[in-house]
Amino acid sequence: MPSQTTEAALEACIERALTGGVTVTAKEAVLQEPTPDYGGNGWKRGKPGDFNAEFAVDEAMLWQFLESTQAKELAKLHHKPNWKRPARSWFEKLESQIQTLQTLRSTLIAHAVTGKIAIPAATA
Repeated sequence: MPSQTTEAALEACIERALTGGVTVTAKEAVLQEPTPDYGGNGWKRGKPGDFNAEFAVDEAMLWQFLESTQAKELAKLHHKPNWKRPARSWFEKLESQIQTLQTLRSTLIAHAVTGKIAIPAATA
């Protein structure tokens, strides 16, 4: 059997490894019945319509994650209209907080390397 070396074949191989199945076969390029969302290494297959390209996040999966891990905090938002539709400002705030943490991490590493801060020795 000849090997498939197309981009579609590579994408199918990656999807199969992560999710345990593939939605589109590389050889025929026809839609198949999707396999269960979980498989392989535990990755979950998303839907293209749920992906917010501007912030590179699957909104449906983000809300599933937040509802399962931050139920108390989300309950505080339920009284607001359209509470589940993340606003641009929400993503911008999240992005800003992530950038702040990355800057802090880089600064701490730089200070540790240059000796400006002392790192305590690990205890055995």
